[in-house]
Amino acid sequence: MDQGLAGLIGAVVGITGALGAAYLAGRGQREQWRVQLRRDTYGQFLARTKRAERAGKAVRLAMDSGRFEPGLYATFAAAVAEAEESLALVLLEGPWSVASSAEDVVRHLDGWRWVVELWYDGDGTLTLERALESAGRDEDRFTQELEQFTNEVRRLLHGRDHTLTARLAYRLAARHSA
Repeated sequence: MDQGLAGLIGAVVGITGALGAAYLAGRGQREQWRVQLRRDTYGQFLARTKRAERAGKAVRLAMDSGRFEPGLYATFAAAVAEAEESLALVLLEGPWSVASSAEDVVRHLDGWRWVVELWYDGDGTLTLERALESAGRDEDRFTQELEQFTNEVRRLLHGRDHTLTARLAYRLAARHSA
């Protein structure tokens, strides 16, 4: 083989290697961007659902103590609406396991809000005792679903099962938010 052909082959191999490295680096950057986008989307959803949870607990405590005020319900309803808005982003971002879990969270959060609304604005057929019992069930289901969502997100973002870690973190957060 003459020197010209060897030089040409060497140049082609060098260019191919450089292009391959650039392609792989670009894929890595896109993957990092995707993970960060998901982390931001899921984080926003968690923050909004936790805000709604705190507002719901304030409503329940006020109902239980006889100090319910319409402004508390309005705050709760607005926080639930914000959680529902951020659900749309989670549904777009996916994947299905996380999106489905987020839908379950919002379904129980909205059920909790609906019971309070029915008691507050209803025709009086829902007693305070029944409203508190039903809201408590929805709150418990919400808590379970939020824990499941958190675990699904951690599994997706970190590639491991964090069931125990998620439970501990959730319980610690619940203690501090109460």
